[in-house]
Amino acid sequence: MDHPALALTLLCQHNPPLLYRLLAAHPDPAAAWLARADWGLSGDPSAEVARWRPWLARHGWQLMLSTDAGYPELLHSLPDAPGMLFVQGNLQALSQPQLAIVGARSASPDGLRWARELAAGLAAAGFTVTSGLARGIDGAAHQGALAAGGTTVALMASGPQQIYPREHQALARQLVERGGALVTEFPPGVRPLRHHFPLRNRLISALSLGVVVVQALRASGSLVTARHAAQQGRTVFAVPGVPGAPLSAGPHQLLREGAVLLESLDDIAAELPDFQQLAAGASSLLETDTGVLALLAEGPRDFDQLLAVWQDGEAALADALLEQELAGRVRRSTGRYQRIF
Repeated sequence: MDHPALALTLLCQHNPPLLYRLLAAHPDPAAAWLARADWGLSGDPSAEVARWRPWLARHGWQLMLSTDAGYPELLHSLPDAPGMLFVQGNLQALSQPQLAIVGARSASPDGLRWARELAAGLAAAGFTVTSGLARGIDGAAHQGALAAGGTTVALMASGPQQIYPREHQALARQLVERGGALVTEFPPGVRPLRHHFPLRNRLISALSLGVVVVQALRASGSLVTARHAAQQGRTVFAVPGVPGAPLSAGPHQLLREGAVLLESLDDIAAELPDFQQLAAGASSLLETDTGVLALLAEGPRDFDQLLAVWQDGEAALADALLEQELAGRVRRSTGRYQRIF
């Protein structure tokens, strides 16, 4: 089988944790493919591989297996860790210190403002802001992080071919262009079905040091995310609301269950003793030994302009620029290089 890794992900599309266990036993994808029948996997996905492999490459999606060095360390502790992740954008964003912000799709203007301001504050402190790309609070969190010049990661409940909801396609492109990432455990062709969202939610919480809930109904996906977080040993924060308001019911229920009351960033800093160190560590991930980002701090430049102030020769400059492009920190357009965070 050509491209056994992609073939295995297609066979395991309804059970990504099965692939995690298979790869734990057979880390080499070719060996895992040969052992697939022993794990109850059957079928020939050759046609799908031929269809989706060029599509993934054309649209910049990368397949990350649980045995790859860049696989997020925090996910390994999950009892149902996915064996694969499809990632568009900056792979390093998945391993940076993250805090998640989730909440109601039908959030109030105050709730949306709160989510944007909180995300902006976290991004300014150096954290990656993680959410689910949904309408309402999720979208506001991504927007707030971007407005502060920060990085944000969006977990999807569908395969790479379908950004959901459709009105967030531009937001998805923007967060990738600015050094963030779109992430899904579902292979191409998988639609955003209802039962996929709780699965997505466990990854939002697992990738994060803590989860903030801003406005949510008592029975909502946001509370599912918060309870995943509690089970995973993450800190749950809840923003209080107006007593008796439906969108306050979820956060108030979490507060009764022991969530941390959140009124400002100071509450996160107080709950996470290493907040300042984590923030400093997150910010340091944006630094580079090559100096290319510093040269682009004043705005876009073409290669010759960079070479005029570069100290190590043309080949080294080309290598440094390529490294930053692959890391998602620099974008090249119309012959000029631009720092994107």
